[in-house]
Amino acid sequence: GSRLQINSDSKLDVDYQEAVYNSFAKIVNEAIENEVHFVLIAGDVFDNEARSVRATRFFKEQCLKLDEHDINVYIINGNHDPYRIDGELLELPSNVKICDSEDVSQFEVYENDKLIARILGQSYRGSSESRKMFTYYTTPDQSVYNIGLLHTQLEPNNSNYVPVSKEELKNHNHIDYWALGHIHQKKIINDHIPYIIYPGIPQGRDIGETGIGGFFMVHLEPENTYYKFKSTADYVFKQI
Repeated sequence: GSRLQINSDSKLDVDYQEAVYNSFAKIVNEAIENEVHFVLIAGDVFDNEARSVRATRFFKEQCLKLDEHDINVYIINGNHDPYRIDGELLELPSNVKICDSEDVSQFEVYENDKLIARILGQSYRGSSESRKMFTYYTTPDQSVYNIGLLHTQLEPNNSNYVPVSKEELKNHNHIDYWALGHIHQKKIINDHIPYIIYPGIPQGRDIGETGIGGFFMVHLEPENTYYKFKSTADYVFKQI
């Protein structure tokens, strides 16, 4: 077959370079338009530990937009962007909550002074993580939805990316929803409590990341829980 060559100064190439930024901006806009309570990011906001100034500035600007609408962002660091003890390159706004790497962080979410959810998460210390950190995701009660952020390959024998099986997460009686990161394609592992869902990535960057990128909009409520995948990708890679 023939090859499509894109010159470095072509409009398509310029647009493609912006696609990753555009996809995150779409998530932020959707969050604001739908008046969500919070945004969850399950690791690897950045591709490597050395965050670029441009990417960090863009991420900060988008989080500030969310802050204007009282929307918090809860984040765990993954294997590509492990936790930085000395802090981020730029100071992030107060609505950005980054989970600790040494212990499980737990945040309580309130609406009109009423507790409506808890969010638990733990960040990677380095480029791999062999700790079974999920075993320490414990909550005081089940009076509200407890949500766990976890960056994992979901393989019990894989000691590089939080070894755990689907059954272990299903049998964990403290968490109602597992928001998973690390796998680059959307996957619904369990479609009832405890929900176990990979959103995948918002925008594929090469032929190794095929399929439509996006995020899940999730509504948790007794007798009325639902989730919907929404695309954010400007470009989609396919094998033909």
